[in-house]
Amino acid sequence: MTFIYRYLEDEIKDALEFMRVVAIVGARQVGKSTLAKNIAGDKMTYVTLDDTGKLQAALSDPIGFIKNLKRPTIIDEIQRAPELIKAIKVEVDNSNHPGQFLLTGSTNILNLPTLADSLAGRMIVRELHPLAQFELSYSSKLATSSTFLSSAFSHNPSFKYQPLSQEKLIDLVLCGGYPEALSLSETRRITWHNAYLKSIIERDIKEVVQINKTSELAKLTRIIASLSSQEINLASISRQLQLDQKSIAKYIASLEKIYLIKQIPCWHRNELKRVVKKSKVHFLDSGLLASIRRINKTKIAKNRELLGSLLETFVFCELLKISHNTTIDGIKETYNIHHYRDTRKNEVDFVVENADGQAIGIEVKATQTASDKHFANLIKLAKYTELKAGIVIYTGEDFLSFGKSLYAVPISALFE
Repeated sequence: MTFIYRYLEDEIKDALEFMRVVAIVGARQVGKSTLAKNIAGDKMTYVTLDDTGKLQAALSDPIGFIKNLKRPTIIDEIQRAPELIKAIKVEVDNSNHPGQFLLTGSTNILNLPTLADSLAGRMIVRELHPLAQFELSYSSKLATSSTFLSSAFSHNPSFKYQPLSQEKLIDLVLCGGYPEALSLSETRRITWHNAYLKSIIERDIKEVVQINKTSELAKLTRIIASLSSQEINLASISRQLQLDQKSIAKYIASLEKIYLIKQIPCWHRNELKRVVKKSKVHFLDSGLLASIRRINKTKIAKNRELLGSLLETFVFCELLKISHNTTIDGIKETYNIHHYRDTRKNEVDFVVENADGQAIGIEVKATQTASDKHFANLIKLAKYTELKAGIVIYTGEDFLSFGKSLYAVPISALFE
């Protein structure tokens, strides 16, 4: 597969110029190793802990293993030997030279217990997700920053977008962003996704938490897939699996630590008195979600409603990547993504808040025509609290204004 320039490349290169340790974390098969090797070229030693011999040596003598490495060094899949973190800390405390270690990990490295005595001030951690559409839209380094959120928060929003056929959109949603899956036929892609899921449940999850009943975890994952873009009801899942709620909550947290899913909190402010403070869950790849739920183009052609929750997850995944990679006037912006629901049963799919506390509401509609009714909950939320804008992302072709700060935006605007 042709190398695709990743949004984190320049940021990682810069971090290596002033931080002693840099870590790239994210799910397996999202391109962490490829990115690390591309950044390093022939200037860094490469060690992977997927190599059984290297792993056993690292576990047997972490201090000796680190001391004997020729630096600067890439250590791939560091979560397999978390004991190395303390050894790295000792080494970098003896030298403040930047760029000594570039680590990759398939779990959130900050959750490893060995970081209780942390690398704070010595290490910077950056998340890499499956390929974003704005990365795939470009063949050059123009992909370092997306414009969607900066436009949405501007005084007079104006979005870039390209025409996108319904057939192409469905293909994008069903493919997702795992690099290896992109070039596969639909049948082979579904096979790849399910083999991937089986592998991380039977192997990787054990590196995060001690779980012996992987069959129950597999069942739980499929239940969560059926609930993606909804609130999680632990009591209901408990009845289905005959497991206590505490265990289910632990399993869900583990799936989040290995970047399979993400829980997004309900948005609230002091003036919002009737908020239902339950998180919603989303898979972190719409293609993987579709394969788990056995949804393909034929089924969507027969039942368009199947596209709905997949599309919301697809949009969430794009927003998440964009939220980490929007630069305005040379400064990286910070955004937090929430959902909104209150006791009046008003719901908004996403509320995105910037560092200044300004917020926009976003609804996702799998329809080619936007109408007033699609803005109903955004208008209600705007009555309770101030919104910078209310946006309906839909599958049509036109950017339309529906009143003051209300806009219907083609979904392809997320790709620019």
